Amino acid sequence: MKKLYTLIFLLTLTGSAITAEEPRSNIAGQVFIHNLHSFRTELTVTSTESPNGFYLGQNFPNPFNPVTDIYFSIPKSQHIRISVMDMLGKEVGVIAEGFTDAGSYKADFDASGLSSGIYFYKLETTEFSEIKKMTLVK
Repeated sequence: MKKLYTLIFLLTLTGSAITAEEPRSNIAGQVFIHNLHSFRTELTVTSTESPNGFYLGQNFPNPFNPVTDIYFSIPKSQHIRISVMDMLGKEVGVIAEGFTDAGSYKADFDASGLSSGIYFYKLETTEFSEIKKMTLVK
């Protein structure tokens, strides 16, 4: 598997945009953090073949502590956003955001900076949106 980039999210009190490490692919580097937690995400390509449709997989393992894998596929190149929300629907961070080539991907999500609880992750494009639930147990 080819590693695309590593995003390192910093703490912020304002919720303003933070520029992430410069990517070595076409995925953008703007990140929005809306709380005092930080987390690290690694995104890798699992297949460069164009899938037949959109797919957002259930994270594995689930429940997890503190790292979990999230698989997703997009059938054509487009802007994507994968965000994480708490039980109240408040966005607590962004796993990936930007223009992405068609293919299948794996996001290694490290939630070390989050408290135990139930969270939701959402894949959004201009043509697709899906939400899945994950449980963080520390």
